[in-house]
Amino acid sequence: MVIESNSNQIVKEIRKLKDKKYREKNRCFVMEGVASLKDIPDGIKVRYFVVSEGKEQKYSNIIGSTKYYVVTEKIFESLSDTVTTSGLLAVIDYFDKVLVSPQSNSLILDGISDPGNLGTLIRTAVAMDITDIYLASCCDLFSPKVLRSTMGGIFRGNFYRGTIEEILAVHNDSTIYSMDMSGKDLFTIKFEDKSTIIVGSEAHGLSDASRNRADKIISLPTENGMESLNAAVAGGIALYFLSRK
Repeated sequence: MVIESNSNQIVKEIRKLKDKKYREKNRCFVMEGVASLKDIPDGIKVRYFVVSEGKEQKYSNIIGSTKYYVVTEKIFESLSDTVTTSGLLAVIDYFDKVLVSPQSNSLILDGISDPGNLGTLIRTAVAMDITDIYLASCCDLFSPKVLRSTMGGIFRGNFYRGTIEEILAVHNDSTIYSMDMSGKDLFTIKFEDKSTIIVGSEAHGLSDASRNRADKIISLPTENGMESLNAAVAGGIALYFLSRK
């Protein structure tokens, strides 16, 4: 059966999931994009898929045995958060974890407010095999813009959310490297075996807790009068050096 009505409960739920409060209450989110949805790991719970009419067969290998609903093309376009839709979306359970200490190198994001920066930092971290990622006072991990920016990296990390104090408390056995313009040159740093990089807010930099807890404050040297780099760029370079220590 093809869903043709905007008053259908599935259609209404997906629209409600555009709101962060509703996502948090129901512990699920909407994700679009074939590139990301085709490689969802087994440990991620997909509640159901929604597919645009006429594309059921095209995406049957992605949907598999999971429950799915078919909607008209017009309704799908109204649900989509992208300009050009693929015709496939999924409602997925949250998969952030209870706070625990990292197993190896980790990343703490302290007040990252731009979804593009947050998604890019996640994508870069998992690409560098730094998969324990902690978020303190950041923008919404499961917002559409963050999800798109991770390019599927959202499914490859272990995500922990809490206050910066709670997060730092589980890092007692890690060496903390907090990024700030006043810090030591990153290229002279020798990272320890279990290291954590902290990237602070784009607008306000490190919180007092992140600055005070740091074993070392590190920075990227710049030229031509440029005082700083974008948070995602600076953090990405630091993550690369950590992964190649």
